[in-house]
Amino acid sequence: MSSRSAVVPFVVGGVAASMSAFLVHPFDVVKVMMQLSRRQQGHSQQPPNQQTRNHGTQPAECDGKQCKRGVTMVSCMNDLVRTRGVSALYKGAGAAVVRQLVFGTTRLGMYNVIARSFAAHAGVTESALSLKYRISAAALSGGIAGLISTPIDLAVVRISSDARLPADQRNNYQGLMPTLCKIVRQEGAVKLFTGAIPTTARAIALQTSQVVVYAQVKKSLSTLLKSPRREPMAIQIASSFVSALVCSAITLPFDTIKTRMQASPPRGTHPPRMTECTHKLLSEGGSKAFWRGMSAYSARQAPHTVMTLFFVERLNAMCKKFF
Repeated sequence: MSSRSAVVPFVVGGVAASMSAFLVHPFDVVKVMMQLSRRQQGHSQQPPNQQTRNHGTQPAECDGKQCKRGVTMVSCMNDLVRTRGVSALYKGAGAAVVRQLVFGTTRLGMYNVIARSFAAHAGVTESALSLKYRISAAALSGGIAGLISTPIDLAVVRISSDARLPADQRNNYQGLMPTLCKIVRQEGAVKLFTGAIPTTARAIALQTSQVVVYAQVKKSLSTLLKSPRREPMAIQIASSFVSALVCSAITLPFDTIKTRMQASPPRGTHPPRMTECTHKLLSEGGSKAFWRGMSAYSARQAPHTVMTLFFVERLNAMCKKFF
């Protein structure tokens, strides 16, 4: 493999992931707001000073009001637009694109490199690689990508979630680098890896479910639908949707814990630990709380998965003509 062809998977992965991330970023902002909401327990009301000490567990409404039923994706989006304008839906979009340039480039590029190495070791083509090798390649590339992109992921969540706090408690994060510098200055460099465990676990689950399910479903559909007229676009899109649904259901609990840990805390306080976040979620709504924001997460994950995998296929086809 030439050095030029070895770089292509990384470039393709980064470009495809960042393009998709920008297009679906509004759903990501709404998803963060929904994950940070909490439902009102019975008729009890917490004192205002107690509410401000609940790290990452602000009331359900996006403007900080209590809500008995919690918020839906549409109501949260409407509330954001009404109170802060349409631009609020793209708060942190630049950082999200940079995150995908790191995360997407690493996970998709490394997967191709590792899968090719496994295929060469097994003496088969990459398309004929067995399921165990695909899972191993996906888990390894996803884990590495998740770990190294944790600081950027932290910045994205901090920027997106800061607006939920009262004006006098906001940290006023602005841009990727200023946010990272502010975290280092106020909390220490180690805190850049806040939420590294759930972030890495989510990346492994995402990469494994997204890439492996996509490859297996596409292979099955290609065998079932032998007509070349229905290949490859229809099969690619159908496989992407199935992959996105499986990916959303598996990764949302990790994403919820990660968001709670990485959310912007009220000024002068510190983010909660993973055990605190888990206990808080269970006390708020039981196991169902881990899937809070499923509608926004699916609305974000489905098109992101479809577009990313579609862009990867298209860009790879274009690159084959030149490399």
